[in-house]
Amino acid sequence: MPEVETARAVAYDSANNYLYVANENSSNVSVINGAINAIIGNIRVGYLPDAIAYDPSNRNIYVANLGMSANMGSISVIVFNNTSHEPFNIHGSLLQL
Repeated sequence: MPEVETARAVAYDSANNYLYVANENSSNVSVINGAINAIIGNIRVGYLPDAIAYDPSNRNIYVANLGMSANMGSISVIVFNNTSHEPFNIHGSLLQL
């Protein structure tokens, strides 16, 4: 998919057939609707996202960001509301490694 740049990691939501792609150089997560094979949105996360996980029990997405240096990583948590698939809150926290 040409719109997905520097894909680093992928998570899959089987209930909605959505793929979440962590794009390292653009510091975002692309949301891909697998039924139509199209990007339906991009969500800004921390600097240099490196890993991603989807939790089906609460629909949260967890993104590990490398950060600007070895000790500046962060975690982004994308929280979706219960009535649509729109993110309504993104949390970030600094990791002390």
